[in-house]
Amino acid sequence: LVLGLAIEYGAFLAEDRVSATTTFRAVTLSAVVSILAFGAMAFSSAPPLRALGASVSIGIALALALAPSAWRDSHAT
Repeated sequence: LVLGLAIEYGAFLAEDRVSATTTFRAVTLSAVVSILAFGAMAFSSAPPLRALGASVSIGIALALALAPSAWRDSHAT
């Protein structure tokens, strides 16, 4: 799940040709919503849900932090 989201975030940023700012805002909003959803699971009373929520939330946060490394230089061919 986390790997799939990380690849999508990177692909969106790498293939952006129009507005890098808008794309980054969209990716950030998507990541924040996912972090909040899985973060809510981290407060569950069931240990498996708690572990899943915590690990996926941390993974998505790391994927968001590393996603800008996929940006391409707009002047490169």
